[in-house]
Amino acid sequence: MVTLNFFWRKVLHNRFCWAGGTTRSPLLSDVPAISETLPGFVSTVWYAAVAPPKTPNQIVEKLSAAMSEVLRGSESMAKLQTLQSTPVLNSPVEAAGFIAAESERWRKVIVAAGLKPE
Repeated sequence: MVTLNFFWRKVLHNRFCWAGGTTRSPLLSDVPAISETLPGFVSTVWYAAVAPPKTPNQIVEKLSAAMSEVLRGSESMAKLQTLQSTPVLNSPVEAAGFIAAESERWRKVIVAAGLKPE
C-alpha cells in the first residue's frame, strides 16, 4: 500500500472538495463523495490479492478467509487507518466481479480517449 500520510495532512490543513469514491470515506466523513456532485464519476485506488489462474477454489477460499481474519484484527485495522485505507473484505467471487467491472469501466475510458499502447 502507498503511504498517504503527508498527502492527508496537507489536505486536512487546506480545503478538500471531494473524496473519489461512490460513498463518503469514514476517514473524512464531512467531505462529500465526488459522485454526490458528478453522478457516475468514481476515482479510487484499490489493491487486491489474487491467485494464479486455475488455483483450486478450496485454496482460494482458505487464503481469502485467512487474509480476512488478519485484516479484521485490531492491529491491522489500526495500521490501515494510519495509511488512510479502508479495507473492503470481498469474497473471491465479489472481488472477481469488481475487477471485471473496473476493467470494463477503464476499457471504455481508454477507447473513448483514443489511447493506444506505445
